[in-house]
This record gives sequence, C-alpha cells and structure tokens, in this order.
Amino acid sequence: IFQKIRRSLRVTKLLTVQHIMNYAYKKYSSKTGILPDFLVNVNGKFIPPAGTVLETDHDGTLGYNACRTSFRVATDYILTGDKRAVAELKALNKWIRKSTGNKPEKIYSGYQLDGTLIEGCDYEDICFSSPFMVCAMIDSKNQKWLNDLWDHNLKVKTKDDLYFGNSLRLMTAIVVSGNWW
Repeated sequence: IFQKIRRSLRVTKLLTVQHIMNYAYKKYSSKTGILPDFLVNVNGKFIPPAGTVLETDHDGTLGYNACRTSFRVATDYILTGDKRAVAELKALNKWIRKSTGNKPEKIYSGYQLDGTLIEGCDYEDICFSSPFMVCAMIDSKNQKWLNDLWDHNLKVKTKDDLYFGNSLRLMTAIVVSGNWW
C-alpha cells in the first residue's frame, strides 16, 4: 500500500507542476516559452515576482535558476513522451533560434519573459546554452541547430568554466549523446 500511496503522490505532484508551468507559459511567455527563475502564488495564481524573492531583483526572469528548466522539461518529454510541455518547448526553440540568428554563441545569460536581454547579461555562459541542446532534441528539424549547440558547448575548456556550468554541460551532453538512463 505504501508504494501505491507514493506513486499517487508523485503523479499528483507532477500534474501540479505541469499545470503551473503551462499556466505561466500561456499567461506570461507564450511567444518565447521562457519560464522564470521563480513563480509566487498570489491568490491561487502563480505569477513571476516583480523583484527579489530569493536571490536577485531578476527572480521573475530567465536567470541562473531557470536556465536549466529547458533541460529538465525536454528530458522529461524525451524519456516519457508526455506531450503536455511540447508547445512551450517549441516556442522556446523558435524564440532562441530567431533571437540568436541560429548562433549558439549569441545565447546570453539572462532574459525577460518577452525575450529581451536583461541589462548587464550580454555575456555567454554554458549554463544557458547547454540546456538548449536537449530542448533542440524535441524536433528533428532542429538537427543542425543541435549540432551547432553541441560544437559550441563542448569547445569550452572545463578549466574555463565553473562547477555549475560544467555540471549542466555534462548532464545535457549525457542526454544528447543517448547515455541518460
């Protein structure tokens, strides 16, 4: 019976997270697919904060917390085939490819939900570019983009990045190479 309860709780939690993600995507970023670092519950509605919730005044944007969301959501889709987030992932792929002109080196380190660059975030970081490799896997039309992302992210020397970026790059490379269990 314990296994049954655990399974039920896991499914309920996943449905809730998916519902919140879809709500945020449709309400705040339907053109970009960007999900923010944090959402806050205000009267039962999950909204991006307009200031600091936990870390910076950019907590309601795509920053160092949400940069890994595309990796997580796309990995779930690739492993399970659950299509509930496909629209958000497609919007995200379309936006990032268009905003960078299909140049991975133009993926920068922070964006508003409407896709505009956050002032002062006009520098590259593999924390942001490597998760897009997994996101690109959702559609075979992204193959050249995926190859370009792979080449770009793997050429960064390990010693030239920090723990966080190297960890994300390793996890995304494991998924893209077909070695995620």
